[in-house]
Amino acid sequence: KSTGAPLDGRKEGDPLDYGRDPQGRVTPLDSHIRRANPRTPGSEDSVLLRRSYNVDRGLAPDGTLDVGLVFCCYQRDVGRQFATVQKRLEGERFADFSTTTGGGYFLVLPGVADTSDWYGSALLDS
Repeated sequence: KSTGAPLDGRKEGDPLDYGRDPQGRVTPLDSHIRRANPRTPGSEDSVLLRRSYNVDRGLAPDGTLDVGLVFCCYQRDVGRQFATVQKRLEGERFADFSTTTGGGYFLVLPGVADTSDWYGSALLDS
């Protein structure tokens, strides 16, 4: 969709309604969103907070489109969450239309529990 909305939605931020389309007639069962977050029993442990941002810099000097996506996500455990989602995405059709050109892992300090706490204190607790 040109709006970035799920196939059963109107706006980019609309959630996919899995219950209204259990057979995958509107949003195919092998679609990126359903593979990344299938909401099946046992997949709850790999849910992560994720967001993609469209990038459009117009035309490149060679006349091709200079467009892409910036993807970021947050999770507690890279192996349990991010790596598990990546395994589910292996072989998806979306990969034919995108090429990863960079990436990295950036760690965020744990939050604070109350006003007497400080960022990172949980790292030093034994």
